[in-house]
Amino acid sequence: MKISTFIIVMTLLSEITIVALALHFFMHMDLLLALVVGAIVGGTGEAVVIPIANRLRVKPQTKSMLVMESVITDVRVIVIALTLMQVIVLGDFSLVSLAGELAMMFLFGAAFGFAAGVAWLFVLQRLQNQPLSYMITMGALLLVAGFVELSPMQSSAAVAALAFGLAIGNRKFIKRRLTSLSLKLSSDEHIHQFYSEISFFVRTFFYVYLGLMFRFSTFTALHLIIGVSIIGIIVVVRRTTSMIAWKVGDMDRSDANALFSLMPRGLAAAVLATLPAVLLTTTSVWKPEYDPLILNVALIVILGTTILTTVLSYMVERNINQQNRKRLRRKLTESESA
Repeated sequence: MKISTFIIVMTLLSEITIVALALHFFMHMDLLLALVVGAIVGGTGEAVVIPIANRLRVKPQTKSMLVMESVITDVRVIVIALTLMQVIVLGDFSLVSLAGELAMMFLFGAAFGFAAGVAWLFVLQRLQNQPLSYMITMGALLLVAGFVELSPMQSSAAVAALAFGLAIGNRKFIKRRLTSLSLKLSSDEHIHQFYSEISFFVRTFFYVYLGLMFRFSTFTALHLIIGVSIIGIIVVVRRTTSMIAWKVGDMDRSDANALFSLMPRGLAAAVLATLPAVLLTTTSVWKPEYDPLILNVALIVILGTTILTTVLSYMVERNINQQNRKRLRRKLTESESA
């Protein structure tokens, strides 16, 4: 768990920092604005990561790490980007206030979501014989996510939803720790099928949203060069951190390759890329050419990393197949020689 958290944090901070420094020195972009751009393209997208991670034949711990990274980094980049933009507008930078906002985003949302999930387990226990009772869970989830977003909490709905799902998915562990009552639910299959359909719906409209945002007339060669360069930085950073996870942690080579391959940027990057042109136009750091540049670069990075993820994850699966065939041949050879 410690190495997983370290790898996730190091990957995110390295990508944001290196991208920002590259934009600052080569594009002469203001450092704070460059950090905003780094944050926008810094987190992986759960709409792409989760379905691919669930299909990869790697360790369950690696799948959990990839899903956790996509959910947590999506929230972190939103908080970091919005906070930095607020700093640019107000001209006041405070590490204490930034740390406080990050802590509130994660700690309260996670605690409230997990507690609500535990309480909801007992509601599902009472409703398990009712038809379509599993669909009520969606309503409960929306209530929890909406509540943590309200003032004065203003925590993260994504983190609260993750903790809510963790509580429901780990009811056997919760039963052993918190209660002697049975928490067996008969509607597991319906719940998984229902939420897999919702996940498909969200993924589909994510790509539709990207298509609606593209304007080919605004693209220039400079945008393409910057976008490809940022993709190169992401690839180098993820390769480095995945090798560290393999050498220092207890990851297999195939798991480290899976960690490297799942690098897609998602909906958070697409949405955040539209905000600087709205929030920063009146500030001294903004230039008119940044309006199409940031959005186009973000879209290039999203599409490029998604394509790379598709290709690299296929290669990971192919390598796993080859390793399995080699093991099978080795066993057959050993059994014949014996």
